[in-house]
Amino acid sequence: MKESIVFSRIVMLCCLAFVTALSAMASSPNNDVWQSHAQDVNQAMENFIEAADEYDMEAINVSIMQHGRLLADWKNAENVSAPPRDQHELSATVTAMAVGLAENEGLLSLDDKVAGFFPDLLPAQPSANLLAMTVRHLLTMTTGHDKNTPCSQGDDWAKNYLAQPVPHTPGSYFYYDPMAGYMLSAIVQKVTGQSLPEYLHTRLFEPLGIKNIEWECSPQGISAGGWGLHTTTQDMARIGSLLVQNGKWEGQRILPRKWVRQMISFQTASCPRDVRYEELSQSGLNLYENDWIQGFGYQMWHCRSGLVRAEGSNGQLLLLFPEFDAVVMINAEAEQMESELALAYLHFAPSIPDWRGRKENRGRTQTRHHYLHYVNSHL
Repeated sequence: MKESIVFSRIVMLCCLAFVTALSAMASSPNNDVWQSHAQDVNQAMENFIEAADEYDMEAINVSIMQHGRLLADWKNAENVSAPPRDQHELSATVTAMAVGLAENEGLLSLDDKVAGFFPDLLPAQPSANLLAMTVRHLLTMTTGHDKNTPCSQGDDWAKNYLAQPVPHTPGSYFYYDPMAGYMLSAIVQKVTGQSLPEYLHTRLFEPLGIKNIEWECSPQGISAGGWGLHTTTQDMARIGSLLVQNGKWEGQRILPRKWVRQMISFQTASCPRDVRYEELSQSGLNLYENDWIQGFGYQMWHCRSGLVRAEGSNGQLLLLFPEFDAVVMINAEAEQMESELALAYLHFAPSIPDWRGRKENRGRTQTRHHYLHYVNSHL
């Protein structure tokens, strides 16, 4: 009887070890497989660089990560040292991470009213829409504004924002204004007593090995939030890798998993910056072709075929492949984001291996069809 029990336990342990080994193989490809994938992705990167030149885009840096490891990296000849660069509106994604950390620490709620943080900066007769605006509305660009907030170096930026008319009910109207990111930064600084770089230093940047952070500030000493973060392409690839790994980095929990899911999940309908929300139905844009009407999360855009991205107006593109635990980060000088996104789809999407190390999965063929349709429409 005892021998039978011992034998059964040995069998169970062997099975457990076998399953564990399979799991490890699935999530961490061996070096030979990894090198093979790296070669394929590097080839895709070379093709992307050549195509970018043809379309008058100056590629500066490209970094690709998967499973938290650097899969491929490229720098142009003039940028070998890879100095920090302005990430423009892509900065707001990092600001959204700070909001999630502050919420997790109980310092704020997404339902907190924006006006409540700045009672001394409100106009004499604040509108009902302004008083109804919440932190959540700032995160999703549904504050009720339909114009950008003008600011100069001599202004109080938060006061200018609060003085801006709010013609639409918050939550009912999407309009992309980078100043929403600034207001999030100002709120984080209010509740933590620290600027964004100070607050995120030990909570985000240091664990990810990100150094030499610089962030443009307002005259009031508040980080711009919605723009102005200066960091390297690889640093932003690590930020993206943290998101596709559900908030973990090298086994350490950095961001709450729930917050990451909210950031990259559909939160609201969206529209391109040059199209007014009420004119969207007459614009001729459709979900099959346009990546600016797929929806918006927390300071992140949805793409077709399950991808998510953050972008900066000067050609910064952080493209997430959540299904494949992979991220492509591009720093470029590009006036047309449509063309840059199309080239990224064309060259990188087919080359990213899935979790099991295969080049195709049951959804890849259909996904590639969507990519190519988009490419044909925008190149």
